[in-house]
Amino acid sequence: MGRGDPTWYLYLKSGNCDQLAEPGEQPQTVQDVAKVFCLAVAGDEAAWTQGAELLAGLPVTDTDCWSSTANSVLRSVVDFRQRNPGVAYQLVEGSGLACDPTFYELDNDGSDNNGRNPEASVCGGTQMHMIGTLGGLPAGSIRSVVVGAQPAPVTVPVEPLGPDFVFVAPPSAQAGSTTVSVADGDFLVTESVDMEYVGDPSACPGVEPPPDNGPSVNPGEPGPAPGEPGPVEPAPNPGESVPIEPEPGPSGLPPSAAARADRAPAGVPAGLFR
Repeated sequence: MGRGDPTWYLYLKSGNCDQLAEPGEQPQTVQDVAKVFCLAVAGDEAAWTQGAELLAGLPVTDTDCWSSTANSVLRSVVDFRQRNPGVAYQLVEGSGLACDPTFYELDNDGSDNNGRNPEASVCGGTQMHMIGTLGGLPAGSIRSVVVGAQPAPVTVPVEPLGPDFVFVAPPSAQAGSTTVSVADGDFLVTESVDMEYVGDPSACPGVEPPPDNGPSVNPGEPGPAPGEPGPVEPAPNPGESVPIEPEPGPSGLPPSAAARADRAPAGVPAGLFR
């Protein structure tokens, strides 16, 4: 089921006895006696007696989790039958797992055609497959992971995809390695694995370019804002004459005539003054 279960364990669990090997003269592990117990569970009473003898004679306790679990279950059934001869019973599927799920790698493809690739884009959106003995677990039993993305860790949801569990990598403010670990699930998964962010965050869609703090160049010279004083003319040098525009004269007279009228002697009409 994608969890790395050995074939003999799957055959024993499913009752596919024909696929299991016959026990040798000196069986060493519970795998060596799996066929006998498979036949016993299927209803062969003679196989129970043989299986009990073989199981009792195994030299060492099995070390891998599948063998240890099978050994424990088979010994409990043998013990029940010996203490309760002739009592009818039925074997049913138990709860829990033979082996605790493990999480040891990431893959951004899932096909495993070119090996595992834990790279994710800094822009976010890369679908990452969680690799380990997680495949085949019930949908929804792994619900979220924590990604140590910059600038702060982010919790993202996990979804089932076939036998795998997958999540979408969030954006990161910088490239480099970060960690991923299970945040929420029905099973204890303690491992953390590395994920490698790649790319340039400034090139991601929606990222604003940095502001240009250099001097601005505008055509023409801007005028003063409303309420601000205009340009100030420089003061003349000492002795330099400054032309003065005459003020406009009275209505009907040119400026020169108005100036002469201002200088006319008293009692002399302005029009006769020369």
